[in-house]
Amino acid sequence: ADLVCGHHEHNPYATEGDFILLKSDGYPTYHLANVIDDHLMDITHVLRGHEWQTSTSKHLLLYKAFNWQSPIYGHLPLLERERGRKLSKRDKENAINPIEIDYYRQKGYYPNAILNFITLCGGGGFTDNDKIIGTNLDEMISLFNIKLFSRHAAIVDFKKLSLCQRAHFKREYDKSIKSRQQIIYELRQKVLHYYPEKNSSTSIQLQNDYLEKCLNMLDIRINLLDELFTNNLYEYLWKEPEIKKDFIDNTEHFKFVIKQTLLKLNEIHFTHDDVKKFVEEYRPNKITNKQIF
Repeated sequence: ADLVCGHHEHNPYATEGDFILLKSDGYPTYHLANVIDDHLMDITHVLRGHEWQTSTSKHLLLYKAFNWQSPIYGHLPLLERERGRKLSKRDKENAINPIEIDYYRQKGYYPNAILNFITLCGGGGFTDNDKIIGTNLDEMISLFNIKLFSRHAAIVDFKKLSLCQRAHFKREYDKSIKSRQQIIYELRQKVLHYYPEKNSSTSIQLQNDYLEKCLNMLDIRINLLDELFTNNLYEYLWKEPEIKKDFIDNTEHFKFVIKQTLLKLNEIHFTHDDVKKFVEEYRPNKITNKQIF
């Protein structure tokens, strides 16, 4: 019986007669080579796409003819893009969301994030898919149940890849001091790459404390470090502010805000509550939020 689809019958002889094992040039067909390879490699389970289901009947007959123990077979639903389109390298959407693993590896996606993503696109196998996000391979294995596989086509949703990557980014950042320092080091290299004019000894944006505060403030709401430089929302982190006197309504207010900010800077951890408390300290001086920022 099929692990996923249950009982299935197919008679190869009824549809195509005696199927070919050796080609005219003496080379074996796929069916013969597949069975021999799997037997010699002691394969116990075969999980593959359901389009191979009719071929499995041929393979089982070959195992029986050789008097070998056959593997246990399971046929999985095909992966599809949205609206039921088969996943293909030639799909025009591949330019936006590539399906080649090397692309994501070079971009810096974590291997476990890609594993999570592929697993979530696989059509089941888990009681709660949300618990898969952020897990490593051993943890996924412990949660996996072949009986929970779906027979319906599985849709590849690339939004899930973002969720998995962020979860593993945060897990790596919080894992240890060493892993956190490595991410801070990588961020510093990115700053130097995008802003080569910055000086390591004088630029605050290259100091560990500053870089760590940036990451803590963002709370890993990004997939990759490059987004901190390619997304204009984060431009303020790396560019020096331009002070235009015409925009300053009250010079005394401006001086007061700058002085207080410098005095309190080390106490700010850029969390919501800290910033709120910090801003409220200016209110007795009748300084609005707009003037502060």
